[in-house]
Amino acid sequence: MRFYAITILSVILAPVFAAVHMVLIKDLSFKPQDVSINPGDEVTWTNGDSFAHTATADAGSFDSGSIAPGASFSHTFATAATLPYHCTIHPFMLGKIEISVNATATTTTTTTTTTTTTTNKPSSGNTLNMPIKAILSIGGGIAALAQFL
Repeated sequence: MRFYAITILSVILAPVFAAVHMVLIKDLSFKPQDVSINPGDEVTWTNGDSFAHTATADAGSFDSGSIAPGASFSHTFATAATLPYHCTIHPFMLGKIEISVNATATTTTTTTTTTTTTTNKPSSGNTLNMPIKAILSIGGGIAALAQFL
């Protein structure tokens, strides 16, 4: 018996695992104040106050400009870093973005594969020599196309 498999990775898996993290600006504070994310994740700040705010990195790597009441600002963080930030209008408002690999909870997926061999016999008693094709879902956005001969 021959076994052929082609593994398809959902467009290099990175977009599958990117996440969006929400920060509410309310009552003159960032909620949550500190956010831990993975590289490639996005943070969205939404202004829930009745006056403007900003989300500005202390070192200048991102700056929302003025975020009007009810408006939002989003930024995607590409590399690992610790980025303290503040509101330039209200400098006592402080927050921090911690970007590190596996910053959020990880999930471990275990996959068990069971192989069953079936011989197809037509009513004439002859054994068929036809390939059997199947798509196996392995998990985590990965699938395999298998052909059994």
